[in-house]
Amino acid sequence: MSKIINIALYLSFFPYAALVNAETLSCPAEIELDMTSIKMTSQLDQWKPFFQNGKLALVAAGFSDGPAEEQAFLKPYSNAESKVGSRVTWKFEGGYPKGKWLNCDYEGNIALLSKVIPEKTKECIVSYKEKKLLAINCR
Repeated sequence: MSKIINIALYLSFFPYAALVNAETLSCPAEIELDMTSIKMTSQLDQWKPFFQNGKLALVAAGFSDGPAEEQAFLKPYSNAESKVGSRVTWKFEGGYPKGKWLNCDYEGNIALLSKVIPEKTKECIVSYKEKKLLAINCR
């Protein structure tokens, strides 16, 4: 009986898990950072930069109108939290002349990866469990 309740709770909180036409997107779980330089301004000429190279873990995902470097990040439509986790919903209405883009956030904006998603996408839900990204489901 408890398995049925758990499945019902999961499907009620993550509704796209049950849809056949839902598309699951994903971000690489981690990336390798290898920085070698930084542009120094005159105010920083007495400072010596140091880079802690290494792996960065995926912490979040979001969407933008165009690639991440244009910083046209879209505001979520809604944010729902429960005991199971949280889910953030984006609804894509109107035109996106630069395309709809998925942005993968590593270690709190230290690095972002972005890629275009299908033009037909109308809505995406990013699900988190215990503050870890669980799934990105779109339709």
